Amino acid sequence: MDLQSIQTLGLPRRGTKTLYVASLAATPQTFDEYEVSLTFPHSQAALTLFTLPVVATALMIQGFEVLLGRDVLQNCLLVYDGQTNTYTLAF
Repeated sequence: MDLQSIQTLGLPRRGTKTLYVASLAATPQTFDEYEVSLTFPHSQAALTLFTLPVVATALMIQGFEVLLGRDVLQNCLLVYDGQTNTYTLAF
């Protein structure tokens, strides 16, 4: 999750997490960790995931606010059409 978004939401830091990140060095990096709940709203049935751990990093410089991991996607059906550069996320 982007650092600015975490600050805007006023999330309390819960600790740190050491991870390997594909775009960084081959050594693990340490990030501040936070806890969030995530809701995908829908008029007929919303999906809410509680107590998701997230780490803070500068994503906005790449044009992203949040990256969804497999811990979220395991609750959904993700279809990516590379030829049209579109995706569908269902739950």
